[in-house]
Amino acid sequence: MAVSSSRSSTRRPSPTWIATAFDSWWHGQRQLALSQWRWRMLNPKQAYVPVRYQAPFVQRRTPRAFTLIELLVVISIIALLIGILLPSLAMAKRSAESAQCKSNIRSLATVNIAYATDNKQYFVPAAFDEMANLHRWHGNRKTTSEAFDPKTGRLASYLDKQGETKKCPTLRHYQNSDPGAWGTTYEAGSGGYGYNHQYIGGRYDLAGYGAASKLTARIDDVYSSTATVMFTDAGNYNTVDGSLSLIENSFAWSPHYVDSGIVDPWGSYQPTPTTHFRHNGQTANVAWVDGHVDAWEIEHSAAHLYLSTGTGEETMKFNLGWFGPTTVELYDLW
Repeated sequence: MAVSSSRSSTRRPSPTWIATAFDSWWHGQRQLALSQWRWRMLNPKQAYVPVRYQAPFVQRRTPRAFTLIELLVVISIIALLIGILLPSLAMAKRSAESAQCKSNIRSLATVNIAYATDNKQYFVPAAFDEMANLHRWHGNRKTTSEAFDPKTGRLASYLDKQGETKKCPTLRHYQNSDPGAWGTTYEAGSGGYGYNHQYIGGRYDLAGYGAASKLTARIDDVYSSTATVMFTDAGNYNTVDGSLSLIENSFAWSPHYVDSGIVDPWGSYQPTPTTHFRHNGQTANVAWVDGHVDAWEIEHSAAHLYLSTGTGEETMKFNLGWFGPTTVELYDLW
């Protein structure tokens, strides 16, 4: 008798059934996702709810104050920087003033050449009425107790709209234009510039005192226009309110008097120096007959004998003197 034995075993799914089940599941998920996407497209406002941004919490710190040591260190650094910068700023200011002064004095030389061109080659007279002291190259006046009016000068029509000589920026240090004070107004109005009146604005090499002031040089009379002075920074000093002070002067005196062609007609008696070396490192701006301008350092001086009894040391203290040789070769026509 045959005995049959049965083995219980788990039936394994076939590959075809697995593929069919997965396809059914995937189709269902796809239909669900598609329906959700369609709903979102039809209801965008409901589908997307904006989320308000909230910055992360940051704990604020109470600012810490400077300590006394830190404050002192900062103050010390600022003071050091100021000490370094101030000399540079002062030097820059002096350089700017010198540059402006050069422009002014160059303009004077240019307008004097233009004046000569319009007046048969004769330069402007420096002091046409030397005896009365009422007329100068830069203006006229009615009495000697008032400053010269630049609008009435012979060069007025060649200058700016006001007809005035442009003033040197350093003129603020001068004591001038006090009504009725002869000591300060006798040459006020020149702008701080002096004119070569002995040879260019006058002809003391041809005539004597009084007559020479009515004569002037012609452009062709100057042998070397590049080496003959026309204008310089100028000044003088006198006692004002009990103390010696700078005042204006209209002339650029040479180191020697000249009269009727004679140099030093009165012996060793020298003119009072009027070239003022007031710019960087005691330099004076000089305009030559050809119109070019350069700066010169002071080389020699003399005592003040005209308006006061100032010594040579006092004259040097005011930076008044001469440059170049001690002769008249930079001022005469040869």
